[in-house]
Amino acid sequence: MKKKQRFSLPWYVVLARLRAALLEAGLASTQSFDLQSARRSLRDPEECTCSYHGTADCTCQYIVLLAKRPCATPTALELHGHDESTWLSIVSPLDEADPLTLEQVWLAVRRIMPIPEPPST
Repeated sequence: MKKKQRFSLPWYVVLARLRAALLEAGLASTQSFDLQSARRSLRDPEECTCSYHGTADCTCQYIVLLAKRPCATPTALELHGHDESTWLSIVSPLDEADPLTLEQVWLAVRRIMPIPEPPST
């Protein structure tokens, strides 16, 4: 199962808000992958060009978080940040998805949606 949500916010803002919302929902989160950290560990990171920017100077980010309630199967969340936008995907095999965890994750995602500013008068 894969559901996707787009935010008009940088990835680091979405990540911070998501971690706080997951904690508030009673879920533990563990980061299992970080693209920029992986790129820095390459022998020659300058040789790893970004598919969006076309250079090694890349501000994109791809992070995988595992959200889990006690004694339940974790749910994987993918964050893909590119410039000032972030796409958040919730990925979980259908036969292993914990319905309560998925429900809590979606509640957390709805909490981090930016609140639109009221129109100025």
